[in-house]
Amino acid sequence: MYRDAIMQQDVAAVSRILADDFIATSSRGEIRDRAKEIDDIKPLPDYKMEAFNLDDSKVRIFVDTAIVTGRSTLQVAFRGQSSTSVFRHTRVYVKRNGRWQAVAQQLTRMPQQ
Repeated sequence: MYRDAIMQQDVAAVSRILADDFIATSSRGEIRDRAKEIDDIKPLPDYKMEAFNLDDSKVRIFVDTAIVTGRSTLQVAFRGQSSTSVFRHTRVYVKRNGRWQAVAQQLTRMPQQ
């Protein structure tokens, strides 16, 4: 669901997934809110999402809280130049009003091999 929304640059779907109080720590140590995360997935003329793969995922559920950890591989093209980045991620979801929403995320960029 999250992967598909990002891959399709589906702003409406990402808006439903991220809670109003969502906060993230980027791979560069920046603190980002929901608005910034949504803004960054909007389609741009020179930017194309080529692949977004999630693996090594683990989900731990504690009543109404879920912690998802794993590896993300993101391939994008900017002005025709393709690049791939690999991250370790932790995402925290909370079940509110019968649906799961992401409330926090942390990314760590993996060294290039």
